[in-house]
Amino acid sequence: MTTTGEEPHTQNLVPARPLAGRRVLVPRPDASDPIARAVEHAGGQALTIALTESVPAADAVVNRALDFTGAAWLVLTSARTVTALASQAQRTADSLQERLTRAVAAGMRIAVVGPATARALAEFGQEPHLRAGAPESAATLLQDFPAATADARVLLPCSALASPELADGLRALGWAVERAEVYSTRTAQLGEAERAQLTQPWPDVVLLTAGSTVRALHSLLGPPPAEVALAAIGASAAEAAQEAGMRVDAVAAEATPAGLISAAAHALRHRPLDLGAHG
Repeated sequence: MTTTGEEPHTQNLVPARPLAGRRVLVPRPDASDPIARAVEHAGGQALTIALTESVPAADAVVNRALDFTGAAWLVLTSARTVTALASQAQRTADSLQERLTRAVAAGMRIAVVGPATARALAEFGQEPHLRAGAPESAATLLQDFPAATADARVLLPCSALASPELADGLRALGWAVERAEVYSTRTAQLGEAERAQLTQPWPDVVLLTAGSTVRALHSLLGPPPAEVALAAIGASAAEAAQEAGMRVDAVAAEATPAGLISAAAHALRHRPLDLGAHG
């Protein structure tokens, strides 16, 4: 498993369109997704097929997570969390943007993990006061997170599948953490046409964008053939793949579309050039 990050003297050797002619699985539902657009920009053919889907939690759970009153920090770790909060807020008197604006004006601060989370937050008029350092993860956020003041609350809305690492780390810093599981993720259902598109033949590259995506891929289709390159967006996705018995060829140095494309290109450069005919 290789974390990409080319040495300066080799960067000029990377083709301008490093995925030219390659079919690339982007496990997202929308061709306008930033990762899918990055694949196309790099010359690849993006196969956008969602392998997972989000299931919202009960209204009461999400409503509690939307009560920012008196919170010192709101910690967001995924764009899906922002979407879950926004969807529920739409069914109430105040939008997510209105709620955030009031809370920040009252002193609440916002921390995020990942560029996709930061972009999702920006759609509601806010920039994070703290963003996890590279490579963006719970661990790097904890490195920069301040110690707690007396009886200070941190709101941590998240997936039901989220690791306890961040909540435990915040508590170790003295914070009163309110973790709210505002959505869960389940494996999507694939039709026969989608299965055929993915396996007849398999794509040249599979992008692993989350641990839940890895588990869904394994459940739906089994491990990809050995000739398929696997590129992970971060350590957690790579670890999930290894736990499922999948070989990971490269891990993005940064959890961004550009970082993932670089990892995919790295994986392909270390494979034979005539694997396009695999089935």
